[in-house]
Amino acid sequence: MTSLPVMRAYVRLEILRFLREPIALFFTLIFPIVLIFIFGGSFGAHENASSGVSYYNSLVAIDAAFLIGNFTLMGVTNDLANQKEAGITEAASLLPIRSWHRLVIESAAYLMIVFVSVALVTAYVFCVYRGVEFRGSFLLFAVTLVVAYFAFVSIAKLIASLNFSARTVQLIGSTIFFILLFTSSIVIPKESLPDTVSWFTSISPMYVTYALLESIWNNTMEWGRYGLQMAGLVSVIVVFRVATRILVRARA
Repeated sequence: MTSLPVMRAYVRLEILRFLREPIALFFTLIFPIVLIFIFGGSFGAHENASSGVSYYNSLVAIDAAFLIGNFTLMGVTNDLANQKEAGITEAASLLPIRSWHRLVIESAAYLMIVFVSVALVTAYVFCVYRGVEFRGSFLLFAVTLVVAYFAFVSIAKLIASLNFSARTVQLIGSTIFFILLFTSSIVIPKESLPDTVSWFTSISPMYVTYALLESIWNNTMEWGRYGLQMAGLVSVIVVFRVATRILVRARA
């Protein structure tokens, strides 16, 4: 069995290994705050006509959805692809820990980075903008972040498992990220998208993540809709994990 101190040491090493890359550090911990500054300065004073909620109270939900998508599809995908190409993935199988322990270590490390980044963004929003108020459930917000992370990382792992070079895998991950971003209603409002694209917005994991987090933050959540959207994210986890296993076994 793997002891808890050993697990903690591996988690620490995993975090340090990921953050040693300047680009990963910038896009994970610094760029989200830059994005908040741009969005908040441009649209923050506007209010939703129906709910009266200011745009400031949507900033954390927007940035958290962007962060999870960017961190997994561009960060984790690149990291896993580079590990596979360098032979680190095969070497990791020789470590004295079980495969599910490695999964726990990896998930714990990545989730800690996500939560730290969201905490920094939240602190920035509360310090800089007036009228910001968290009206929902902290537990629900955290659970939704975790489920959304696993949904996106499942997509990232399928992309990383493709039998291409690391550079090609990175390009695929980046392309999918930007497709999801521009169909998420974060950059372009859903109403402004053409009909051929707007249908996808409702099932886009990034839009679903944003919609869930915003409804929890502003306490406008409807339990029926919440359950349906969470079921959608869980379905993404199951489908992409099964697809990844099939792909890996077919190539073995």
